[in-house]
Amino acid sequence: MGDFFILFLSYLRVLPAFLLIFIYLCLRLNLPDVKELHIISFNYPYPPSYGGIIDVYYKIKALSDLGIKIHLHCFVDKIPVKIDPEVEESTENVFFYEKKKNPLLYFSEIPFAAVIRDSDLLLKNLEKIDAPILFEGLQTTSVIRFLKNNRRELYLRHHNNEAEYYKGLSISEKNIFKKIVYRIESLKYKEYQKKLLKKFEAVFCLSEKEYNEVETYSKNAQLIHIFHGNQSVKQLDKKGNYFLFHGDLTTADNKRALVETIDLFKTLPQYKLVVASDRAGEDIKKRISAVKNITLTPILTTENLHHLLENAHANILISYQNSGTKVKLFNTLYNSRFVIINGNITDDPALTDLCLYGADMAEIRQQIITSAEKDYNDSEKRKEILEKTHSDHAKAEEMVKIIFKN
Repeated sequence: MGDFFILFLSYLRVLPAFLLIFIYLCLRLNLPDVKELHIISFNYPYPPSYGGIIDVYYKIKALSDLGIKIHLHCFVDKIPVKIDPEVEESTENVFFYEKKKNPLLYFSEIPFAAVIRDSDLLLKNLEKIDAPILFEGLQTTSVIRFLKNNRRELYLRHHNNEAEYYKGLSISEKNIFKKIVYRIESLKYKEYQKKLLKKFEAVFCLSEKEYNEVETYSKNAQLIHIFHGNQSVKQLDKKGNYFLFHGDLTTADNKRALVETIDLFKTLPQYKLVVASDRAGEDIKKRISAVKNITLTPILTTENLHHLLENAHANILISYQNSGTKVKLFNTLYNSRFVIINGNITDDPALTDLCLYGADMAEIRQQIITSAEKDYNDSEKRKEILEKTHSDHAKAEEMVKIIFKN
């Protein structure tokens, strides 16, 4: 009887340990595998108010909503004091790296936009967490040559054919020094793309144009259209209060487009133009202030951008670069009324059909006059086309299948 009692006590001692192991194994078997992803962004993706940064922000949000743990790395001019809650809630970690400011880097054989986004600290942070890496644009890829773990799976979000992009900037630029710099950057990117595109498991392209270029060259292209953050087409009144031009006014293409738009509205004093941007130089501010029917307003937040779009009667979207569908087209189609475009805003016929088209500035001017007299009634038509084919959720699911092979 004594031996039995001793044996019983020994079982009691080990039973809690067995129970804990059993419970842990049961939970482990029922838990889904945690998927983690490094995303290296060319800038801090908030507010999502211009260009490719819109795609970056809403991609992070859509991937996070699918349960992906995002380790976000951002190259910035100056490290921000705090992380915005909108970014914090969609990421596991956020790391910042200051872009290099050495002008001698213009003489590097690597494109300037890429070589200034080089960081030893980034390499250390990538090595700490074993996960696939998604590079946002070729300008974030300079560190690839220093990565120690050659087995790490690398992916690229191909925002532009950078060689063509900088060639276009060179053509649009008035300043002779900048014109030369952009042309040299274009030639550097031409060689850089040839060396690098084949290193990626997949290159996620924004448009048919980029898809066909990459697929012809490196056979690893995947067509994933722009992430834009819009869920449903807004139901709006028939009339808005002004015409709207919005975008990043530090780029030569947008500056050229705005200057030509300002010249149009000088001849149309009966119509009000609002220019919305957080990135306008002194030269642009002077041009705007010299015209009574044109005002400049900051964007600051996504909510403010949507407010500006909802109150606009028509949007002016002009580009001199043929690089597929521009990100801001989706914001205007989902959240505003008429959209007046030229031929470089989109290469998608279905999207062009939702807009008012002008082949040149004379036709753009006529579309401004025509739209001012029209009532807006296109919500249902847009809803039918946009909500079926351009959902962020579906795009994120497609990326997850490719990156995590499931």
